[in-house]
Amino acid sequence: MKTLPYFRLLVLSLGLLVGVGFSGCSVDMSTHTETTGTFIGQRTAAQITVGKSQSFVEALIGEPTKKDKISDNDEIWKYVYTTRSISNGTAALFSGTAADTTNTSTTFVEFKDGVVLKCWQD
Repeated sequence: MKTLPYFRLLVLSLGLLVGVGFSGCSVDMSTHTETTGTFIGQRTAAQITVGKSQSFVEALIGEPTKKDKISDNDEIWKYVYTTRSISNGTAALFSGTAADTTNTSTTFVEFKDGVVLKCWQD
């Protein structure tokens, strides 16, 4: 019957050693974000109204990522903005984990005869 207190003492001691050992566990986390394209916020997009000229749009938000000719008089300009976040993390006794998140938004401006017909974002 006297062995039970020693067994408890042994279990508690091992638990304490393990707990102390992990309390010094190092964690390293880093995030890197890359952006490409032209970001066009809602306020800026709201300024691109029906009847504005191509030169106005280009002065406001710059050269588009792509121009698609629909017909002789119609054209759609596309502004693509992409953010990519890469997170890496490691913890002692555990292998590294990584998360790669990519978000893309596109603003479209449709022109007819050189003036804005409509503007929208996805």
